[in-house]
Amino acid sequence: MCNARNHPPGCRCGFGGGGNQDYARYFLSSKPLESEVFRKPQLASAQKARTSPANCPWCGAGVFYHTNGNGDSVYFDGLGKPWEIHACFNEYWQQEKERRKLLGSLPESQHFLSSTVDESEKDKRLLLGAIQNIHSSLTEEAIAKQIGLSKRDLRKHYGDFYKPKGFSDNAWKAAVNRAVTGKGDGLTTEASLDFREAIFGCEKVVEVYSEVEKRSKKLRITVPPGVDSQTRLRVSGEGEVGGSNGTPGDLYVHLKVEMTKGDLIRKGIDVTSSLKILPNQALHGGEVELNTLDGKVVIILPQKTRNGQNFRLKGFGVPKLNFPDERGDQIIRISFE
Repeated sequence: MCNARNHPPGCRCGFGGGGNQDYARYFLSSKPLESEVFRKPQLASAQKARTSPANCPWCGAGVFYHTNGNGDSVYFDGLGKPWEIHACFNEYWQQEKERRKLLGSLPESQHFLSSTVDESEKDKRLLLGAIQNIHSSLTEEAIAKQIGLSKRDLRKHYGDFYKPKGFSDNAWKAAVNRAVTGKGDGLTTEASLDFREAIFGCEKVVEVYSEVEKRSKKLRITVPPGVDSQTRLRVSGEGEVGGSNGTPGDLYVHLKVEMTKGDLIRKGIDVTSSLKILPNQALHGGEVELNTLDGKVVIILPQKTRNGQNFRLKGFGVPKLNFPDERGDQIIRISFE
């Protein structure tokens, strides 16, 4: 068997001895391609294809390298239609076709430059090869731009073949589903609330930026009573615009909430505070004034109140989120002056 060094009589491999010496000079003077070029055909699927940035092994220019999953490869000047073949590779391919005929090796029909390969199948394999690299060298945005698709259409048609960084499995399934159904992507923003705004609710103006519309917009949102820093508000229909006949996505507002004001400290739906009294008041009891969320109120201390004792004032805490008629309590800790 010929190994390109020890040639049997009558060998016509083109690597010196018995064959076309022009081919031998060409291949021996050229830097070889990656090993995929010379492999024998393998069982293939489109998912095994790979397309990634590379440098031409002959001239060093920046190109896109593609292997089709069948053990064959090619270099492109750019990603996407019209899939321009790099000039060095075109020159190589003219020689390679003849060599394959002589060797009876990998059929021309396996190669993307063959006229026998269906154009839609060619595009599919090349594209699927490219999107395998979304995890590393090629971003989703770059691939969509190069091949002339919107990011939504890329997800819609090929979302089963890749998952960008930063997505959990469930989040990516939801993103692909939005692309398929035409629903717009969600938008996120933040809003800061002071102590009382979070407890009793308010209206806030927030600003969000739309990647689709390439502009910022201001929205007035309603904050319900009882939110805290763990709350994420969903504003339906204020996300990115949907695709053709699709619905807009939603806006998600992450809240930053102040949890203390003066001597009042919020803990869940309860509020804690301290109350300083004189030992004589503690001994005999009586009326004392207390600061609450609802303003100043007068409470009656029992006789022989102890230093460090806690009292609970029912219904003077924070409204329960989504149930504003239900409120927590205020817990008062007594200390002696």
